[in-house]
Amino acid sequence: MPNLGTDIADYLTDELGFDPEMAVDPNAPIKEPDTRQNLNIANAQLMIDDPSQAEQVLAAQKILSGQTDADAIDIYKQALANYAGIDYKNLIPLPDKDFAIMMAGLKLAEAGTKGGKIGAQR
Repeated sequence: MPNLGTDIADYLTDELGFDPEMAVDPNAPIKEPDTRQNLNIANAQLMIDDPSQAEQVLAAQKILSGQTDADAIDIYKQALANYAGIDYKNLIPLPDKDFAIMMAGLKLAEAGTKGGKIGAQR
């Protein structure tokens, strides 16, 4: 049987960023929550506002617990786009078609300033 006290303590410290040191020393430096903790704080507020969402929110947090911050944010972005009925792939800008030409020109100019030969060597 899981230890509910330990689970709650882990949730408060790891998932929400609560620092127990603040309870002992109110003058201790405040540690800013990381990205995942900020997302979890928002989820906790959602559960406070609408307790019927608790199971779904905790299940989502469990899925995201092994993800990097960037991946977790991307998952949230995809979920928000899906919720809004928007195709997430359309929100990601594609590189400009002229980008390759611009990079080639930049490399040629760079080669000229570094003493490289731009033309074909014989």
